[in-house]
Amino acid sequence: MQPRLELMSLGKIRAAIRNPKTHDLPGIAASIRRFGFKDFPTLNEATGRLVEGHGRLIALKAIKKEGPKPDMDLAWPPENVVEKGRMWLCPVVRGQSWKDDVEAAAYLAGHNQLTMASGWDNKILAELFREIGAVDDALMSSLGFDDDFIDTLVATEGERGMAPPPGPPKEFPEAKPGDMNTPHECPKCGFEF
Repeated sequence: MQPRLELMSLGKIRAAIRNPKTHDLPGIAASIRRFGFKDFPTLNEATGRLVEGHGRLIALKAIKKEGPKPDMDLAWPPENVVEKGRMWLCPVVRGQSWKDDVEAAAYLAGHNQLTMASGWDNKILAELFREIGAVDDALMSSLGFDDDFIDTLVATEGERGMAPPPGPPKEFPEAKPGDMNTPHECPKCGFEF
């Protein structure tokens, strides 16, 4: 079966029976309100339940319940969500299946953990924060990063980025016998050199 996108009613999308992942729901909702619904949940065809996208689905339901915010000049409903009467339809990745429930559960856990186990290149991240903040400081609040983390990273990486990287010395002094006293001993035979 080939993967495909299909619009499904929010009320008909069923969560996995067990999902150990916790979510930053206010952060996910802020991201969806700002950028639209861009990261689509995936359904396991074998069970008819989600294997990823639980937090996004919960946040989308909360956004629908809260309604539009007049102080935010954003699309309603969020981009990629279709309003049909009183129903919201959102894109879901369909056509995926796993050989059994254990493999689907392993995918669910591994998919989340591999994302969380990743790190950041702090220099590049600080550059992105500076660029985003220079264009639209309000965007920073929808990234999911703590304000103190952003400020510290930008300040620290900014200081590092201002100094040129150290280069080799202009001249290398000539080594003389006796300049370096580095006795060594063979661990097997005890010979000293």
